[in-house]
Amino acid sequence: MRLLLDSQVARALAEQLRARGIDAAALPEWRDGNCLTADDEQLLQAAYADGRVLVTLECQTIPPLLKRMAEAG
Repeated sequence: MRLLLDSQVARALAEQLRARGIDAAALPEWRDGNCLTADDEQLLQAAYADGRVLVTLECQTIPPLLKRMAEAG
């Protein structure tokens, strides 16, 4: 499993996961930080395209967005 840790998740967690052999990237370091200003939908699409699971604390915006994206196919 490849993980992408959103900006609210401590970058140190990505380092700890990598030390344990897990492919984890913190958002500020992923794609040279080019996705830091991406909105949630763009971020989800980019993570999906890169084969990553987005780890986020965005409980208000992400679940409805995932539902809408799933319904749209």
